[in-house]
Amino acid sequence: LFSADVRKITMDENPGVKFGEISRIVAERWRQMTDADKQVYAERAKKVNEEKEKEEIRKEAERIRMEEERKRNQPPPVPSPGPVNAPPSPLARARHDSGLK
Repeated sequence: LFSADVRKITMDENPGVKFGEISRIVAERWRQMTDADKQVYAERAKKVNEEKEKEEIRKEAERIRMEEERKRNQPPPVPSPGPVNAPPSPLARARHDSGLK
C-alpha cells in the first residue's frame, strides 16, 4: 500500500527517472519512516487482506450455491429403453425355420 501511495508522487517529483530508480527511492522513503508510520500501513494492509478474504469466501459460497441450483434445475435423466425386442426380420425368421444360423 505504501508503494502504491508513494510511487505516483515519486514519479511526478522525478520525471524521466527509470522504474528501477523510482523503486529504489520508494524503498528508501520506507526505510526512513518511523515505526509508528509503518504501523499505519501495516494496519491498512491487514484490513485490506481481511476484506479480500471475506470477498473470496463470499464468492466461493456464491459459486457453490449456483452449482447446487444448477444441479437442482437439471431435467431428470431419461431412462434407457433397455433392450429392444423387435420381431425378427423375414430373412432371420426363414433361417430360423430352416434350421440355419
